[in-house]
Amino acid sequence: MIDFAWSEFFVLAIIALIFLGPKELILLFKTLGKWAAKIKALQSLLHEHINAASVEINDEKTNDSR
Repeated sequence: MIDFAWSEFFVLAIIALIFLGPKELILLFKTLGKWAAKIKALQSLLHEHINAASVEINDEKTNDSR
């Protein structure tokens, strides 16, 4: 997995500030925050579905062994 240190994020933020300007940088961070929230929600939903499927499979195995 890609690993970034805080100093690398800081350098990227400074570069973005230079090229985008302060107003556009704020919009960029808001957009990235929304995307991160959507990804986190989708990840949580996927985790719930996987757990439900796992429980269902375990229940079927338990019922088949009887």
